Amino acid sequence: MNLAGFCRNCLSNWLKEAADAKGADLSKDESREAVYGMPYETWKQTYQGTASAEQLAAMKKAQSGHWILADLAPMKPVTQFPSLS
Repeated sequence: MNLAGFCRNCLSNWLKEAADAKGADLSKDESREAVYGMPYETWKQTYQGTASAEQLAAMKKAQSGHWILADLAPMKPVTQFPSLS
């Protein structure tokens, strides 16, 4: 999480927001399962340990810069790519 600047829960929340915006039927649990690859509670029981003070501080710092998907301007599709040569 600290390398990417956001956690899996944020990613699953953004996935749910995008689904809601498109009118797709996706629950919070389904979006988390899509991101975690298994039910969230199973993942927590299997992999989640206690965070160190350093990890908690890094998470708090990263969360301060989070944005909400709905606040972003819609992106236009790319129709032409710049030349790489």
